[in-house]
Amino acid sequence: MPSGSVNLQWRTTRAIAQIRPRADLTLIDRCHSQTVGLLRSTVAEWAPTGHRVRTMPNLLDVSALTGPDRALTCSLAWWLASQELPDGSLPSGVRYPSRHGTDQQATALWIDMGRFSPGTDTAHAVEAAIDTVASAQFSDRDPDLQAAAKLLGVTVF
Repeated sequence: MPSGSVNLQWRTTRAIAQIRPRADLTLIDRCHSQTVGLLRSTVAEWAPTGHRVRTMPNLLDVSALTGPDRALTCSLAWWLASQELPDGSLPSGVRYPSRHGTDQQATALWIDMGRFSPGTDTAHAVEAAIDTVASAQFSDRDPDLQAAAKLLGVTVF
């Protein structure tokens, strides 16, 4: 498939779902000013070795935290998932504005696979943490998918 396309296989192997967590969630807002300040002060603990923000923490801003640098954002997510909160719990995930528009929010939930026996299927672990309220396949005519494709300049097959 050419760049800028969503192929049929992508749609048929995924579903869109409305979910309800089985427990209260504590999400870290990774673009909140206090979070950005904390991340700057701890950048040596989580930023990839050799990354420019390790030597110049002032470069860490919302654009870096929502941008396409997956080495940086994945390293941050990995570190955040292990940080104990003031109440002694671990965060449930992160939320942040999409890099495609601040009116769109993204949420990433973490499933603690360490709570399950080795070899547990990821889907089974997710099902233990959330209830699916509704689920459907992606249609190429889905109005939300079409609106997103138009905004991003993507062709859906």
